[in-house]
This record gives sequence, C-alpha cells and structure tokens, in this order.
Amino acid sequence: RASTSWQREVEDAAVDDAIGWYVRHDAGRKRWSSRRRGRSRGCSSCDRARRRPRYCDDIGTGGRSDAWVDSHVAWRDAQPAEDWRKAQWREGDDIGAGGRSDAWVDSHVGWRDVQQEQPDVDWRKALRWSEGEFYLGGVRLRYHLRSPARPMSLGDRAPLLLFLHSASYSPQDDIFPEGDEWFDECSSEPMFVLCPQCPEDYYWLLRGNSWEERGGEWIYDDKGYCFWDGPPADEVAEALMGLLRKVVSEQLVDPTRLFLSGASMGGHACWDLAARYPRLFSALVPVASHFETHRMAWAVERLRGVPVWAFHGIGDFCCPYDDIEALIAQLGPSAGITTYGDRRSDDPNAPSVHNNASTVAFVEHGPALVRWLLSQPPRGNLAWLSNRIWSSRHRGR
Repeated sequence: RASTSWQREVEDAAVDDAIGWYVRHDAGRKRWSSRRRGRSRGCSSCDRARRRPRYCDDIGTGGRSDAWVDSHVAWRDAQPAEDWRKAQWREGDDIGAGGRSDAWVDSHVGWRDVQQEQPDVDWRKALRWSEGEFYLGGVRLRYHLRSPARPMSLGDRAPLLLFLHSASYSPQDDIFPEGDEWFDECSSEPMFVLCPQCPEDYYWLLRGNSWEERGGEWIYDDKGYCFWDGPPADEVAEALMGLLRKVVSEQLVDPTRLFLSGASMGGHACWDLAARYPRLFSALVPVASHFETHRMAWAVERLRGVPVWAFHGIGDFCCPYDDIEALIAQLGPSAGITTYGDRRSDDPNAPSVHNNASTVAFVEHGPALVRWLLSQPPRGNLAWLSNRIWSSRHRGR
C-alpha cells in the first residue's frame, strides 16, 4: 500500500543517510528498491523504524540504530558551549569561517586590517609620472615627465610647462609642494609638466657646483646679497632645448604652447633661458628669482611683450625683491608680480619667506596660475631652435 504523508516526509529526509543500513539488511537490495517505490515490503524492524520517526537533526542517522543515535546526540549535547563551532559568528566579517578555528580567523582579520592601513601610493610614483635620461653635448639630463591624467581626443595636442627646480634639487616637490592632485582638476584642458634635474656641476645655465663651491664662486652685491657666479653654461641650454624637442616629438605636445617656470636657482635660469630664446615660450613664471643687474637691459630688450607672472616675497633674504620688481616694471604691461611678506606658519622652524615661494605660487595661486597659462595665445616656434644656441656675447656679457 502507498506510504502515508508522514512516512514520505521521513523517507525523503533520511533516504540518503539510510541507504547504507538498508542495503546491508538481510532483506537485500530488492527489498530497498520495492520500499522506495511505495510497496513497503521491508521486514518488521524496518517497519518499526518507519513507525517511530525521529526528528531530522543536522548529523543524519546514517542508518544506525536508535541506541547509536541516542548516544551520539548525548555526546553532541555534552560539548562545551564555548566550542568555536557553536559560537555566534561576528557581524561584519566578510571572509567566512572556512571551517577554521577562531584563532585562525582572528589572525586573518588582523592581517586584513593591516593591509587596509597601508599608506596611499606616493604621488611621485603614480603612473602619470615617468622618468628618463637625455644626453647631448656631454650633458646628462635626468627628467620627470607628468602626462595629463585627463584623456585626450585623437589628434589633439596639449601644452607643456617646463619647470626648472631650485638648489634643493627636488624637481617634483618644488612645483608640487603639497602634491599634484589639484593640477588636473583646475585646468580646462590637459597639460604636460616636464621637470628636468640640473646636472651636478652646474647652476643651471652657469657652470660650477654651488654646494661644493667649485667651478665658480659666491659673490656679494652692493646690498649684501650673495649670488653664485660662473662661466655661462651654453651646453646646458642646448641640452634643455634638445630635451624639449625630444619630448615634443614623442608625446602629444603642442609645440606652439610651451610655458617656462623656475624657482630660486631655477628662477634665474627661467629669465636666462627665456632671453636666449625670446620667440619660444608663450608665458613665463619666475618664482623667488634673481638676475644679474648688468644683464637686465639685455633681458628687457628681448623679453618685452612676453606674458610674465612673477612671484616674490618682500623681505626675501636670498633673492632681492627690488631687483625683480624693477625688471618687471621695465617689461611693460605684459608682466606682473604677486608679492607676499610673511611666512605661511608661526612655527619658527617653518620655511622662510624665500622658501615659501613655491607654496604661494603653486598652492595658494596654483589653480589661477594654471588657468592664466592656458589662456595665453600660442607663441612658440620650436622649429626655430634647430641648432641655434646663443653664445655669451649674445647674452649681454
């Protein structure tokens, strides 16, 4: 006869676990098959098992006797409450127990938390920055090139800012003292930034190592300011132009929109290099710069009409403010200067007025400066530079 509903429920729940016991039973495999088809031909012991169904616990009976089941349930119930298998799982853990003990889980969660606490990748090592070396005329220029983070359309070319660092020899930190994340966010179009490294035995476009005081000398002017003086380094100017040509030829750079900036030692080179090539750069940004007073007339003659935005601190102990103010005034309405007169912190160990110049220019005025550069009309002509290097007599010496 057909099985009742409660029999079908018990049989379906325990059928897989009961296979072993029924197959081993004296009734044989045929009796098991006939019972599965609903004919209930089992022996009396089978019928008794079906008439007294036990609750379906999570271990299964496995076809064992009632005595074995009772003993096993008693063993399971006797396990200590703190057994990790019965412990409530912590909320928020996304790794799962994986059948491992709490000790393993704790160690794994700790490892995961350590990974989350790792600092962000240094922005100087980001993919948008690349490094390289360039050789020309016995001069080796190491450089950092920042490519635009914003994607460029097919066929488009972006302007480039050439930045010459200070005597700190930190090209990226001089122009981005607080990181470069802001640079792409404030500009209306992408822009490359090229930061070469000054060779060791040069003061950019002057020869000599100012730190070791060889190849040139420190001299004082009539106001008590001290400047490095050495023979002109025409070979470095030629190497910088060669590096520019290389980058323009290899990257999607607009050769008619080249900007030039420099800080302190690099500010001196900014004036010098721009005056050597007055038809090249669309705009200049000298920061805490200095320039020889006896060469100013030559520079003014060659740079009149070039857009200039200078930054200089009043009371700068290293580079005199009055000299740069006079140079800006002689350049006419196309040139201007932003001044400041205090440190950017009350901490006595904070950078001086001179050393705060990069923060003022590229942090406080950074977004406005980038927009100003991008607003300047095309002016440069890189092809004009081919094999044209000005000697010292062309530089007013």
